[in-house]
Amino acid sequence: MKVIVGLGNPGKEYELTRHNFGFTLLNRLSLKLGINFNYEKKFEAEVAVLETDGQKIFLVKPQTFMNRSGEAVKKIIEYFKIDVKDVVVIYDDIDLDLGTFKTTGSSSAGHRGMESILKSLNTSELARYRLGINSHKKESIPTDVFVLDRFAESEAHEKEKVIDDVAKQILIDLKIKQ
Repeated sequence: MKVIVGLGNPGKEYELTRHNFGFTLLNRLSLKLGINFNYEKKFEAEVAVLETDGQKIFLVKPQTFMNRSGEAVKKIIEYFKIDVKDVVVIYDDIDLDLGTFKTTGSSSAGHRGMESILKSLNTSELARYRLGINSHKKESIPTDVFVLDRFAESEAHEKEKVIDDVAKQILIDLKIKQ
């Protein structure tokens, strides 16, 4: 079993914000895979399940708000007895330029959602996809306001490209035929 967690905040007002880039990517993956999310109260998360080649892959969008993401992730991992080496977390990273991503990291680097997960699971050994959200707009806006801002129309190309690139890479990494 594999768990792919996308970080974001629940609710329409946060839907298209930079901080919800993890949710956005999982929504794209679920479309590509033809699976739907359902709210699972016991996990406090929206979950979509893919069964392929005898393996279950869970796409998870915690509905606990960003700062408490670890609670939902821990519930699903404990319930299914999933090893943390089989967990991947996708989240926005203000230190990376929009249109770029990295798969490295061993700390939260100040990201509260990732911090919550690392603390809840008591490990820093999680696979991750850090999606760049930084742009020229950031220079004039406080960080807490910037991450809750929506992408500008002029940023659409870079945003869509990185979503497609990372979605393809995840499918390759999981050996899922496209």
